[in-house]
Amino acid sequence: MMAPASARGLGLASGAGSSRVAVGQWSQGFGAFVSGASSGAVAASVEGVSFGSSASYSAASSRATQISMLVKTPVLYADDQRFQARVQLRDSTGRPVVDQTSLTVLVSVSGVLIGSSGQSVSTTVGCSFTDSAAGLLLCSSSSLGVGSWFSTLSDQPLTATAQVVYSSTVTAQSTSSVLTLNQTVASVSLSSEGMLISLNRAPLFGGNTLIATVTANTGSFDLSTWGLNINYDTSVLQFVSLTLDNTAGFDAPVVNSDTTLGVVSMVALQRVERR
Repeated sequence: MMAPASARGLGLASGAGSSRVAVGQWSQGFGAFVSGASSGAVAASVEGVSFGSSASYSAASSRATQISMLVKTPVLYADDQRFQARVQLRDSTGRPVVDQTSLTVLVSVSGVLIGSSGQSVSTTVGCSFTDSAAGLLLCSSSSLGVGSWFSTLSDQPLTATAQVVYSSTVTAQSTSSVLTLNQTVASVSLSSEGMLISLNRAPLFGGNTLIATVTANTGSFDLSTWGLNINYDTSVLQFVSLTLDNTAGFDAPVVNSDTTLGVVSMVALQRVERR
């Protein structure tokens, strides 16, 4: 038999049997050789006993005509628009090693916005090979950049479709997948005295950073001193850092963090100009 000595492959014998060409020598034709890689080596064996050295081969690649996609981030949030999808390509025979000459693979995201008189929107995400031998690609974007597409009325449905393009011609298209933009919250501002805290909308997991933004409005009252205590569950969270905005006129606050009790305390005094 003829078997692959390296990579993956399968030799398919032709209809004619083997023929004797000399004493101890036989010839066998192969009508086809199906390879799982673009190159490799084959060797002859009889009943598990190898004969001679292996021979190298290279297989010509065909254009991709089949594409499948798995969206890994089916729900996007206004504060986390990361998009990822896995794509696999195959040629007309099902082989994953495809011709990459003038090849572009992309994911098209499109839909009709809710509450915008039926406005149609679309954007694309590029893909790159992660395993050429398996025909696998990763399509990703750190931010899809569709902040204006989110709705405060309901979730916004979109569709994601992967396409194979050779020299500007689409040769294959995946089944469309549903992509959802999670309903966002209308922006709230303090028009009078009070305090407001806003948190991440997107789900968070171990190792992620939670950003809590605290806003205060003192109205017409001037402050000579301000203080703030933030309590948190130490079994879930840990304090990382503090950033302050619009503290003009105050000295740098004194910040104390008690990681045992889960309390961050801070206080600042109005700056006194000395002459």
